[in-house]
Amino acid sequence: DHKASFYNSLYLNCTKATINSKLRTNIRDKTGKTTRMTNLFDLQDSITAANGNATLAKDLFTMLLNELESRLKQIKTCFYDHDLQGLAQHTHKLYGATAYCIVPELRSSTEKLENALNNGELNNLEDLVEQITKDIQHLINEGPRFLELDWEKYC
Repeated sequence: DHKASFYNSLYLNCTKATINSKLRTNIRDKTGKTTRMTNLFDLQDSITAANGNATLAKDLFTMLLNELESRLKQIKTCFYDHDLQGLAQHTHKLYGATAYCIVPELRSSTEKLENALNNGELNNLEDLVEQITKDIQHLINEGPRFLELDWEKYC
């Protein structure tokens, strides 16, 4: 029984890894258009973060997409106004939102900016804000394609 259980577990883990790998590379939307995805969004891990609830995961992702432009505007305004406290606050809120929607690119860039601000490393803030801008634009442009998928299939 232990041997069969081990092989069953191994099979399930390999299947999950294959699904995750495919999700990270190619997504086909309802129109049949295939999009190459790398670290933009991890649907499977987002559902896992929502305790296996695909509806909740999709709702959280939708909320994130809907607030990205506003968050970017707040971050840029604080940066250009040299409001480091506001910049830290808005960056922290965005970083927190990325914990529930698994968006590795954006999470990484917000973490870098948040760490730089917390550590007083202000020399490359412009580059870090520019990277967040790129990551948010990428997510705004490509993220809606994920909403067209049947999320229940990935539970």
